[in-house]
Amino acid sequence: MKKLELKHLAPYLPYNVKQMMLSDNIVGIMKAHHLLDLKHYWSKYGYMLLLHPLSNLTKPIKVEGCNDGKEFVPMIELLRLKESNFFHSDNRLKHNANLNIISCSYETYDLSIGLTHEAIVKYIETYTNQGDIVKSFRYDTEFRRFALRNDSHNKPLAVGYQLDLFKLLYQWHFDVENLIELGLAIDIDTLNKQQ
Repeated sequence: MKKLELKHLAPYLPYNVKQMMLSDNIVGIMKAHHLLDLKHYWSKYGYMLLLHPLSNLTKPIKVEGCNDGKEFVPMIELLRLKESNFFHSDNRLKHNANLNIISCSYETYDLSIGLTHEAIVKYIETYTNQGDIVKSFRYDTEFRRFALRNDSHNKPLAVGYQLDLFKLLYQWHFDVENLIELGLAIDIDTLNKQQ
């Protein structure tokens, strides 16, 4: 079994991720001092992070301190931020992105190397010289990358700001490191069902 390391916990530290002490079912916020002695806090007392599985990328979620406390669909929000140039350093290039969403789904593919999963948002962009073009914005869990495709012409397109998109996954408490499957974190959905 894989061992929980500082590199798994550190990306969540700035974002008030919740943790649970399994021995007492106490839920709290992870603090910096919890990272100083992994053996003491995480092994001895059985602390585990409460994270969203990647399958929640296409479902409405609520994260304290984000989106004014309202539910949002993470993949659609990531696409909106990317399309509006939200991450660009030149504020003059930022704009509102009016998205014409067709679908938002989480799909599983059986490849020769095993199963892989993708969160996919399909949408239409209208161009004056080309008309309507169907595109898809994707997150591939196997390769841990965002991708963009022009589905109308079956062409891959580049996705900038990958690091910024990943920072949002950590901010929204997504299990980017596959800790839930490894038994090193708790699926927040299972905790919500118990309450």
